[in-house]
Amino acid sequence: MNTYKHGKLIAHRGLAGNYFENTLESFVAAGERDEFFGIETDVYWTADNEFVCVHDDAPFAGSEKPVFEMTFSEARSLILKPSVNYPYIHGTKNIIPSFKEYLEVCKRFKKTAVIELKQKGWTEDRIVHLSGLIKMFDMLDRSIIISFQDDAIEKSRKIFPKTVDVQQLIDKESLRTNKEYLDSGYSLDIGDLHSPTSETSGVEIEKELVDYAHKKGLFINVWSVDEEKRAKELDEIGVDYITTNFIL
Repeated sequence: MNTYKHGKLIAHRGLAGNYFENTLESFVAAGERDEFFGIETDVYWTADNEFVCVHDDAPFAGSEKPVFEMTFSEARSLILKPSVNYPYIHGTKNIIPSFKEYLEVCKRFKKTAVIELKQKGWTEDRIVHLSGLIKMFDMLDRSIIISFQDDAIEKSRKIFPKTVDVQQLIDKESLRTNKEYLDSGYSLDIGDLHSPTSETSGVEIEKELVDYAHKKGLFINVWSVDEEKRAKELDEIGVDYITTNFIL
């Protein structure tokens, strides 16, 4: 069970430190663990407009063709490349899952779906379509939308109901300051400067910022925290979510 006082654990791309990331195997492994509050994934769409869960635009072994130039059937026939962070994990079912399959896992295990709008070019129509799928699975009260793209975040806040928290992803190249995003009404999902998998792009996270967010009724999520000691430090300053590749 999760022993943290404040921070709820989110499985980054599923249980990606132990299973092939962004696969049904990884999602189910996270779903089966009581430690996790939510399961995070990244969303692209195919040439025939099927939403899929994958982190990179050209994720397939032996092919540099982007997923958005393939049909879902074509993408499904290919094998995914190993993760850059965890190349030793090969998996047994490393094929691309549909977004609907991911939602089914989250619903079955009663986990919050943490959905990164990864691909560039999210129109209002695409976000409406995504929202409709989430509603179809009765997950609008157990979903969080995250993105680095300011325009996708703005459109999401307009389209999704208030039951869906919309979090601006933050790294050292973000266009505005953390407080400016909070003042605009967005919760934050911040890359941690002191965690090895995010240290090159991460920023400092201080209790003052966490308190500032909470006074506004907003939340602080932190990625990707793979060490228990660092997770405990973040929990002590009151962060709301801790996104990790492992069971901490």
